[in-house]
Amino acid sequence: NHVEHWLNGQLTVQYDYYTDEWKDLVRVSKFDPALYARSPSGSIGLQDHGHDVRYRNIKIRPHI
Repeated sequence: NHVEHWLNGQLTVQYDYYTDEWKDLVRVSKFDPALYARSPSGSIGLQDHGHDVRYRNIKIRPHI
């Protein structure tokens, strides 16, 4: 349940799913806590906020 986000070789975000802290953050977010992070499979969405963006060398690895 541990997640890490790396950008250009630097760790930018890390968190653990379903901890009390994580649940509190989801509860005050725009997402429905009953549905958030509940699907065992699905699609990955990449987004930007109005700027040019390019994605390359994206890796999604199972945590072992």
